Amino acid sequence: MNPRAVNPETFVRGAEKLTAIFGYWPTFHDASVIAVEVSDADGENCFANTVQLAVMAHEMTDEVDEKGYFKLQKRTAVILRFHDVTEAELTRFGNSNVLFGLELEPGPTGIHVVLDSAMGGDMAGTLRCKSIEVIGTRPCPAETGPWLDDFLAEHQLPNSREIS
Repeated sequence: MNPRAVNPETFVRGAEKLTAIFGYWPTFHDASVIAVEVSDADGENCFANTVQLAVMAHEMTDEVDEKGYFKLQKRTAVILRFHDVTEAELTRFGNSNVLFGLELEPGPTGIHVVLDSAMGGDMAGTLRCKSIEVIGTRPCPAETGPWLDDFLAEHQLPNSREIS
């Protein structure tokens, strides 16, 4: 699937929170998943009712720094909530979790979500849900430290550094 073939702004609730920062829906290329929360409302489902991802997104420029890395701008922490999840396979959540991209494809059985690993050993997976919502966004400083801990605590999500 071509991630540009669909326009998430038409079916993701709260998409304007991201488009107000980026000017468009980002691809999440080289974004880091910093927290994952899987919730099952009744405790008996085989699938989660909701999955929340905290993602550190940015826009890559064509400028490079003194180390040869592309300079980043619009660094933003994003909380995405996937509602009424009917299928989920998420693997390899650890300390890095860099995505090659996040693809969304709406269809008759729900929205198919693909988290594509950038390095092959980072977080990856798929899920199918009824709806997606941008819960929160916050532009962030280059050095996140306590700022990131506060953002995650505000949304009651664990920091990936706390997960073994």
